[in-house]
Amino acid sequence: MGTGERPRLEEIRENLHARIAEAEREGWLGDVEQLTVSLAATDDEISQIDARERRKD
Repeated sequence: MGTGERPRLEEIRENLHARIAEAEREGWLGDVEQLTVSLAATDDEISQIDARERRKD
């Protein structure tokens, strides 16, 4: 993934935060766990993009 995907990943991250909040309100603990894993993976992808950009500079 490149920097072109970063804005889309940020949208996904925001959506995941909203979905986690909803799942917590509704008591859907399994969903909270799965969404949290997805959020961690998204954060990791964003970090990788940022690290590649820093190496280019």
